Amino acid sequence: MKFTNRLARLRLATLVSALMVTAPIGAVAQQAPNAPAQAQTNVSDSELESFANAVVAVQEIQIAADRAQKTTADGNDKAALQKQAQEEMVSAIEDEGLTVQRYQTIAQAVQSDPALWEKLQQHLNK
Repeated sequence: MKFTNRLARLRLATLVSALMVTAPIGAVAQQAPNAPAQAQTNVSDSELESFANAVVAVQEIQIAADRAQKTTADGNDKAALQKQAQEEMVSAIEDEGLTVQRYQTIAQAVQSDPALWEKLQQHLNK
């Protein structure tokens, strides 16, 4: 059981890290400036459920974009595919009622708060 939990935790940590890196820079720039860092981010259960749904959607978009990019050698096509994927990721996040900034804040909180990570696992396993 511990091995499975470690594997799941590693997979989620990798996923959340990747999502933070692939978040569209333009969308983040359009958001309000970051608030001062707080010791603990409050995340409601409904926000965490929305975040979990957005994580799954964003991961699916990223996988599809990676596959599409592997089929083209043209740098312009790859850039266009990545831009389209980023726009789709923003839409997926916003469709869940979150801003990109809030999505990233929750992603950071999940990485640093074991209890929040456990709650996220529960939502992802539904």
